[in-house]
Amino acid sequence: NLPVTSTFNPAMDLTITGTTTADTVAYAAIMPGCVLDQGVLTVHDGHFQFTWSPKLMNQRSPTYDIANRRTGKPGIGDVVHLTFFSEEKTAAGTVYHSFARVVLRGTQVIWAR
Repeated sequence: NLPVTSTFNPAMDLTITGTTTADTVAYAAIMPGCVLDQGVLTVHDGHFQFTWSPKLMNQRSPTYDIANRRTGKPGIGDVVHLTFFSEEKTAAGTVYHSFARVVLRGTQVIWAR
């Protein structure tokens, strides 16, 4: 549930929420040459929540920069692809697969519909 484009503060976490008919939502966070994170999110009352923590990602993988190396000021220049995948069900019970892609381009958030 994001606008097509938005921004986030590089010194704070970004929370992404979504709706689904699935029981779980799988996710992966990838930047060129590096899988930063992957896992499964639980669904509560048809909603899931994902938190992107720039500080945590930098601690896990120092290749994800959260500060300008010259000035030391907070800033992100990397591109990260967040992919969300789920097994959905129609009202009639038919199963289908769904995915959504969110691109983090520095501090810009782009929801690729």
